Amino acid sequence: MCLVVINFAVSCEQRILFEIMTIQSQEEKQVKLTNQARLEAVRVLRKCSHRTGFKASAQRTGYPQVWARDSMITLLGALYSDDDKVLAAAKASHETLRLRQTDRGLIPNYVDTRNRQASFHIYADGGALYVLATAALFRRGASKKWLRQVWPSVEATLEWYAYQDVDQSGLVSYQEAADWKDLLAVRGKGLFVNALLYIALRQAAYLARQLNKDAVARQYARRAIKMKKVMNARLWYAGDKMKPAERFEMYHGKFRSALERRHVHETLEFRIIPRNQRLPKARYYLPYIEHYGFGDWFDSLGNIMAILGGLADEDQVKDVLDLISDNGLNAVGPTAAIYPPIENGEPDWREYYANFNLNLAHQYHNGGIWPMVGGFYVAALVKAGRHEDANQQLAALAALNAKGINGEWEFNEWYHGQSGRPMGKMEQAWSAGMYLFAHQCVQSRRVPLF
Repeated sequence: MCLVVINFAVSCEQRILFEIMTIQSQEEKQVKLTNQARLEAVRVLRKCSHRTGFKASAQRTGYPQVWARDSMITLLGALYSDDDKVLAAAKASHETLRLRQTDRGLIPNYVDTRNRQASFHIYADGGALYVLATAALFRRGASKKWLRQVWPSVEATLEWYAYQDVDQSGLVSYQEAADWKDLLAVRGKGLFVNALLYIALRQAAYLARQLNKDAVARQYARRAIKMKKVMNARLWYAGDKMKPAERFEMYHGKFRSALERRHVHETLEFRIIPRNQRLPKARYYLPYIEHYGFGDWFDSLGNIMAILGGLADEDQVKDVLDLISDNGLNAVGPTAAIYPPIENGEPDWREYYANFNLNLAHQYHNGGIWPMVGGFYVAALVKAGRHEDANQQLAALAALNAKGINGEWEFNEWYHGQSGRPMGKMEQAWSAGMYLFAHQCVQSRRVPLF
């Protein structure tokens, strides 16, 4: 009997030792993979580097333009590349956009590297990202002399956004398909751009203080405070348990009196303010609101930006991150652009989604997986203190970027939301740049800039 007990004890000890060795082996493989991905990301960024900035793609048939959103997002990670060519391209991207800013303060959507011509369509997010990139460059060592030189462009950018607050609500409005999801029917007061602008205002207040422009800093801080209050009042959705009057207030602001509230509660019901048909129990920031409606789907990057920027409180952070994991948005790879995908016949479906079969369900902006979004997602996990999850998702992001259409380490533009098949252009700058940013966040256990 004693012999049996001893043998059992030895067996348990061997099993525990084997499990420890297995875990250690897995961790070593994970570290090797994530470190290799960092080297490959720098390689891709070197190929994307041009004297005018980062081309969105290194491929000749890709995107030979310095796009504002692509290059400024790429810059956030490129600053941690430790590569002179990549750092030079980051600075050149910023300068290229600054020199082509309009007299009214609008940052170009892109500048073509072949003819230096600027384009201003799809306009809504480039300026806010330009301000973020200005702060990132300064925090990573750019001089005050440089900051004084570029400061007028920051002020002009934020003044342009002030004019986009068409109803003086504190939030900017923009037309359909004018932010990074430029093949999706986001319209009105969109989450992503407004979250970006909130972060940009806070960063601009910091930069103004560095130049002893305290009055300007206070102005930007006040605008940011108002935005935070309004976004949490009007864009945060607490589920269909909300009463009609509360939902009316969500779109139109505070009621003037209790009598007005009661009147709306008695008459509106759900006839004018629609129900959330697709995510009725979830709690998250809506992708957009308009006069009498809203998007009833989850915008991953917009909600992630709300976390990174500090718009979301602790409970809201948990709700958003749990929604991503509970619904498997990160199951195939981090992470799907929206959830659930928009289907033909639904209010937010547009016929142009079917052009070239690009934006069908689980594809492209309509539920495709974007490594760029995945990089921000890893950063949000670090920001929330979910470091083990961040480690795992960084490894998943590395594995995703390693998959390719023609070979390994292509850092594709996007991947199919169900199969994980590599899609879009290869050697995409912001796929590589945001991997570097995510890697830096995990390694330092903190999120730079945000």
